[in-house]
Amino acid sequence: MTARKFAISLPEELFQHLEQDRREQNMNRSQYVAHAVTDHLHRKRERELEERLIRGYLEHPETEEEVASLEAAASTVELDPWE
Repeated sequence: MTARKFAISLPEELFQHLEQDRREQNMNRSQYVAHAVTDHLHRKRERELEERLIRGYLEHPETEEEVASLEAAASTVELDPWE
């Protein structure tokens, strides 16, 4: 994997929090920032997919027949009690 260097500026307080957390995580700065960016992009993609799913259901809601069919199917399933 090719790596690229870049410089960033952070407010002092944020930098101190970053340093403390990355030490606790036993990571160097590059690893820590790469992990943070990867996590952010993953969560962003998940939100986008969820929003698309919601829009799809709002634009094309289930029909009454589909709901009735699902309810009928669900009523045939026996649930095991947890007790």
